[in-house]
Amino acid sequence: MPDQLRLATRTRGLAVIVQARGTLDLHGATDFDREIDRLLRGETREILVDLRQIEFMDSLGLRSLVRAHRVALRAGVPLWVVRGNAPVVTQVLRMTGLDVTLPLIDDLPGRLQGRRRPLAVAQREMRISSGNR
Repeated sequence: MPDQLRLATRTRGLAVIVQARGTLDLHGATDFDREIDRLLRGETREILVDLRQIEFMDSLGLRSLVRAHRVALRAGVPLWVVRGNAPVVTQVLRMTGLDVTLPLIDDLPGRLQGRRRPLAVAQREMRISSGNR
C-alpha cells in the first residue's frame, strides 16, 4: 500500500517548490490544500507542485490540484505542476483531461535546481506541455 502524503517545501527566492510524496487522496488532500493556502498568504510569487514521487492519486487529489491552480490564479501567483514521468500521475491526468488544462511541466526548471542557466533556456523549460506527446 502506498505511503500517506508527505509534503516538503523548498524556497528559492520568492518561488516555492512543494514536493509531494506518497498518496494524494482523501487523507492527504486536506493537508495539501492547507499548505497551498499557507504559501499564498506569504510572500510566495511562484509555486511548483512536484508530483514526481506520488505513488497514487484519486479524484480528491485531482480536485486539490485544480483548486490549487484556481486559488493561485486568483492570487496572481503562477502555479506549475511537475508531473515527471510517474505513470500513475500521467495516466490519471490524461484520463481526466487535466493534462491539457493544468499548467504541466516535466521537470523543475534549472533556475530552481540551483544551476545557473541562460534566461532563454530557463524560459523554454517553463513551457506548458500539451500532454499529447
